[in-house]
Amino acid sequence: MILLGADHGGVGLKDAIKKYLEQNAIACKDFGTFDTESIDYVPIASKV
Repeated sequence: MILLGADHGGVGLKDAIKKYLEQNAIACKDFGTFDTESIDYVPIASKV
């Protein structure tokens, strides 16, 4: 399983990678963030 996470600056790329993985039946889990609102990367990185 591939774990994904990004701060607000990387959410677009994370979503593109997630879409690719899902289209190719590769298991992944998305820990966020899910929008472009400013957020610190540390809480997300610690989950990943």
